Amino acid sequence: MHGFSNPHIEKFLESIGSDEGRAWFKGTVEAIRKVFPKIDFWVLGGGAGNKIRVCAGKKTREAFKGNRVFIFRQKTGNKPFHIQIVKQISGKFVKHPIEKSDFPTSSDIEKYLTENRDLFSDVESNLAGNSLDPDDYSSIEIGPDSISKLPLNQILFGPPGTGKTYTSIYETLKILDPELAEEYREVDEDTKSTMSQRLEVRLQLKQRFDEFVADQRVRFVTFHQSFSYEDFVEGLRAETDDENGQIRYDVVDGVFKSLCSEAKSGSDLSDSFARAVERLEEKLQAANNKLRLKTLRGYEFDIKFDGRKTVHIFPLNSVKTDSYYTIKMENVKKLYSGEPKSKMSNPSYVDGVLRYLLSECGLPAKPEFTQQVIKEPYVLIIDEINRGNISRIFGELITLIEPSKRTGSDEALAVTLPYSKETFSVPDNVYLIGTMNTADRSLAGLDLALRRRFSFTEMPPKPDLLDKLVVNQVNIGQMLRVMNQRITALLDRDHCIGHAYFMSLTPDSGIADLREIFEQKIIPLLQEYFFEDWERIRWVLNDQNKGDEAFIVEDTAISIADLFPKVQDKIRTNPRWIINAKAFSNANSYRYIAEATGSETN
Repeated sequence: MHGFSNPHIEKFLESIGSDEGRAWFKGTVEAIRKVFPKIDFWVLGGGAGNKIRVCAGKKTREAFKGNRVFIFRQKTGNKPFHIQIVKQISGKFVKHPIEKSDFPTSSDIEKYLTENRDLFSDVESNLAGNSLDPDDYSSIEIGPDSISKLPLNQILFGPPGTGKTYTSIYETLKILDPELAEEYREVDEDTKSTMSQRLEVRLQLKQRFDEFVADQRVRFVTFHQSFSYEDFVEGLRAETDDENGQIRYDVVDGVFKSLCSEAKSGSDLSDSFARAVERLEEKLQAANNKLRLKTLRGYEFDIKFDGRKTVHIFPLNSVKTDSYYTIKMENVKKLYSGEPKSKMSNPSYVDGVLRYLLSECGLPAKPEFTQQVIKEPYVLIIDEINRGNISRIFGELITLIEPSKRTGSDEALAVTLPYSKETFSVPDNVYLIGTMNTADRSLAGLDLALRRRFSFTEMPPKPDLLDKLVVNQVNIGQMLRVMNQRITALLDRDHCIGHAYFMSLTPDSGIADLREIFEQKIIPLLQEYFFEDWERIRWVLNDQNKGDEAFIVEDTAISIADLFPKVQDKIRTNPRWIINAKAFSNANSYRYIAEATGSETN
């Protein structure tokens, strides 16, 4: 392909995975160029950890960022190579209209684009570039450089229902796919965007997020009172041998250490090591998952593969025939790259496995490193981070996660882990995103060590997102705004009600939908906030100013004289509050929450 001969294009073509797929890519490029002869093609990604993509649209040689209409994405996880229309077309955000299964030849694609030319009227200006190809640009565009400015450690905090988990997906894609995140931001902030357009782009975000999860670039964990250092970093875990039922204890990596290990070894060596491991797997499968190897001193041992991360070692000179050790392929890779084996667990066997890879699996004697080390970013999302015992979970990592203490920085630190005795540090391409419910614990009660090492972004309720939503003559945004003002006056702003509770409503929703939200979510939340102080709950709902059958919380009078004859004057009565179930089906019950009075109309 003329103008598509640079190394980045070659790497992109290699990632597609098949000659047939590569031919389809080239045919698609030719079809797009036939229909839109002035369109520009350029390369995106390849820096800041992003996979290389090919874009088509309009981009001058001098511009840092182009206006994309098409984007060709690499294979990610189990997802095939695909082409995506990335801009809004006739008011609709189109996902993947060009699939090989639907358009198997370049002629099919050319016909589709020609017959549907009118669909591109909204982005016509972005189709008229200067017919530039990737080789016409002086250097590869690596996309927005804002990833370097993003905090390595951040916490999203706010009351329940403010979209913290929802936003963590967007924050993750700002790190892993900043271009798609930017598209979402543009649509989200555009006041002309419809709800369906927002949902369509949101679906795009979630699909891309799921791809990163499948590719092990994103991990998700929820902290709770029982979550520990052993779950997060490493610890001993009891395992039962399938052959004889014996119980043994192995050192197992926790979610954070596992993520850091993959982030460190993700792209420093060339693919030669991965290919050697694949050959080892093939040999193990052919030998019924058991191979015989030797140490440097000639001691024989059998190995079994436990996935691609752990190898079980069975020494032949052991007195116990069922005895085995465990080594990590990560350590084999470290030894291959030149790291000393003195601090590795079972170093003789690590060396033995490496020798087998070198002699039998085609691993080059000299490590092959990539010309340009591309550190792909990895993200760990910690939901409910304030519910865990931070000092117990993080341990020494509370220092290592500091940006200035990460691997590669001038003040980088490493520690020896207590169980494995391995040297451990936190790479600078690992990002931590935490979410925190302020109704459980305010910032003032948060561990000070954690506060110093994380940046905090407040996630307040956004009733303005609901101002245009009216259900049965109830303005949902105004109702939520007034309720939160009353809660703030009675309690504090940490115990407001989030807008996410009402985001499922649409203009077509009815009173039954409001009833479900209040019955199942809002009233139980208010009970928790006010410790069942029903009078204050009534104030939040403005029940004292509502007419009959419109108040949600009802004070039922009790006849003390009838219950306690002749002693009623000695008994102090307390209100007897009950929920008025009929009120949930009355539109006035919700309409008058935001009004000063509603006593005149039921």
